[in-house]
Parts: sequence; structure tokens; C-alpha cells
Amino acid sequence: MDYEIISTIIVYLLVFLIIYKNRKKFQVMDKIFFVYKNNKMISYFEKLASCTWLWKIISTIGLLICFYFIIFSINMFIQSSTYILNTLNPQPTVALLIPGVTKDPLTGETIPIIDLFLILGIIIIIHESMHGIIGLSEKIKMKSAGVGLLAVIPMAFVEPDQESYEKSKKISKLRMLIAGSFGNIVFAFIVVLISGFLLTPFISSKIVYSNLSIVEVIDLPANLSGIPVNVSLYSVGEYVTSNASDLYKALALIPVNETINITTSNGTFLIKTMESPYYKNMSYLGIKVTNNWDYSSNLSDVEILIVRILIRILEFLNLLANLSLSIGIMNLFPLWITDGGKVVLELIEPIIKDKKKSMIIANYLYIFCLSLLLFNLFGPYLINLYTAIKPLI
Repeated sequence: MDYEIISTIIVYLLVFLIIYKNRKKFQVMDKIFFVYKNNKMISYFEKLASCTWLWKIISTIGLLICFYFIIFSINMFIQSSTYILNTLNPQPTVALLIPGVTKDPLTGETIPIIDLFLILGIIIIIHESMHGIIGLSEKIKMKSAGVGLLAVIPMAFVEPDQESYEKSKKISKLRMLIAGSFGNIVFAFIVVLISGFLLTPFISSKIVYSNLSIVEVIDLPANLSGIPVNVSLYSVGEYVTSNASDLYKALALIPVNETINITTSNGTFLIKTMESPYYKNMSYLGIKVTNNWDYSSNLSDVEILIVRILIRILEFLNLLANLSLSIGIMNLFPLWITDGGKVVLELIEPIIKDKKKSMIIANYLYIFCLSLLLFNLFGPYLINLYTAIKPLI
């Protein structure tokens, strides 16, 4: 049996054993939430929230940044929907975060369940802590706080006192609503800085890159050119590609819709570039590559061990930053259950000046955004199914 399957089963058994042994302390909500309330957390939030002027500055900056990301998230889903519709054999652009199932977007491999539990725990605690701290700094009382599971996914929560929340100023509500996502986004950038300026340069100085390998043909135009997988990539057009940075620079310089030679260890292939679905005016090949490397020859066994540990830490931090940013932005995507949806409703109400009409307008936006989300999640499967059965119809 696969190691990941075994570890997933063991982790879930341990989690449910802990819940069962402490079942008197846990509450079941809506049949899928297992929550443990601990109001001591609120006292910690109150201490941190005492510096109100600092949190007002931080949350006001956060408001401006999160307003941008609300618009960005809608545009991102519209762009990815267009990409799916115009791509041969499209793949989902979003995925559910299920420990033991979800794949790493950077490597395509299943994320180790312990890593994902730990990462989700860190992200969620930061998210909810920021809600609590900013809420208290805005004089919004907190009713309860705690941790738990949403079915099989780790969660944390802070529950504001509804009466105190309703009586608070509009700006205070908005500051509290965006606090969690803003915390996740800032945390992601802090992790990127640590990885990029401390770990990556040190690790790069201890390893030697040889060349790139094509590990997957994802999309057009590569899947029309006959390029094989598991071969070394030597050059793209007139540019030598010794590493991922070389490939990125080459694609930035090669014009879109240009026919070029791709030189590999299995021969040379003609390919006509397309515009990247991710970057405007940048060429796209539709391949997934990995860097081949080895440890520097002058390293001792102890140094190699240290580098291995640091590489593992770097992989963890990269995934942590990626998911923290993704979850922060996703929570600003306007839906009924997201903070972004609540922000949009708070912004509509003063303009329409009618709660019922404001809710109707917000619902139309929520339905539109939910449709985009579902299409990005399930649309590619339906398109591929239709493509497969079309010749039989």
C-alpha cells in the first residue's frame, strides 16, 4: 500500500480518536463542524488589540489592498474560464483542499497529509486571529473562539457578538471583515521574503544545475508538436535553456505565434508559440519542466544532510506561501460564505439604501461568482467528456 495512503489513514484515525476521547469538550454544529471553544484565546486577542492606533493603520492599508484583490479574484476567474474554453484538454484551475488528496500546484504530487494539516492550521489560525484582534481593536466584542474540523478539514473560528457587530461603524465592520485575508496575504509575502532572500541563495550556492527535463506535455501548442516527455530540454529557439530562469527569459523574448525549434535529447521539434494564459504578450509552450541538479562536489556528508533538510524546509515554506496567498484571495472572492461577499454587501447597502434590494443585487453577484467557481472546478471534466463522446454521437 502507498505510504501516503497509510499516513492519511493514520492521521485521520488519530484526529478522530482525539475528538472521541474529548467528545464532551467538542460541539457538533450543522452535522459537519466539530468545534472546541476556548475563550482564553479572546483574552490573548484583547492584549494584542490594546495598541488600537497601530491596528487602525494596518487594517486601513489592508482595506485598500483587499478591495483590489476582490476585483482581482473576479477577473482571475473570468480569465481562467476563458482559458478553459479556448484550450484543448483543459484541466481544473482550482482544487478542493482535502488532506491526503490535494496535489501540490508546484510539483503535481499529493501533498503529504502532515504538511497540509500543519499548513492549514497555521493559515487558519493567522486568519481567525487577525479577525479577532482587529475586531477587538474596533471595539467589537467577541462572543467565542476555538478550533475544530469542518468534516475532515482543520478550522479555527472567532465569533463576534452580533449586537456589538451590528452597532459598530461601517468602517469598523469592513476592517474586521478583511483582516483575515489581509493577514494571510501579508504572511505569504513574509514567507516568500524568507525563502527568497535567505534559504534559496544559500541552497543555490551548494548545488549545481545541469539541464531541464520535460516532465509533462500539458497543453497546446506542445501536444500538437510531438514533443515527448522525460527528455532533456536543451534550447528553445536560439536560446539555451540550462535552467528554469533561462526558459522564462526565452519565452519573454520570443514573439507570440512564432514558429521555433525546440531541441531535446530526443531530437528537434517545430512548434508555434501561443500567448501565455497567465502573462500578456509572453510566449507559451504548454510543457511542464523540472530542473535537474546535483550537490556540489566539494560538500561533505554533513553539509549534504544540512542542504537536504533546508531543501525540505524550502519546499514546505513555498507551499505555505502559495496556499496562504491562495486562501487569502479565495476568501475575498464574493460568495455568500466568504468575507469578500460580506464586504461587497456592506459596500452595496449605503449606495442602495434598502437592505432587501441590496441583498438581491449581492445575490446576483454571488450566483455569477459561484458559476465561475463551479465552471473552473468541474467545467474541464465536462468539456473533456464531451470531446471524448462527440465522435460517437
